[in-house]
Amino acid sequence: MTNNEKEAICQQHRIYLSIIYSLGNKVIVMKQLFAYAKALGITNTYSVFLDHIHELVSAEIIRQEAFTAYNKTTSLHMLTLRKFGIRYISGIGW
Repeated sequence: MTNNEKEAICQQHRIYLSIIYSLGNKVIVMKQLFAYAKALGITNTYSVFLDHIHELVSAEIIRQEAFTAYNKTTSLHMLTLRKFGIRYISGIGW
């Protein structure tokens, strides 16, 4: 995927990246991000939200990983901004 394609995806989902960057300090629980997105009126259904997240993950803008506690994997997933997402939101390199 080219940087121009990644930038287009970042522009399309800028609000998610802004929430992760500012409220989560570059890391957020996926359920928490959905709650913020629903409260702000960005999305109403979890399936649409998941489509947006999977698009960001496949473009390597964010990383999705299972949250582990006491060496056990939980049903929670952490979303972490990757280098390209951080540079896009902070304005470095543009």
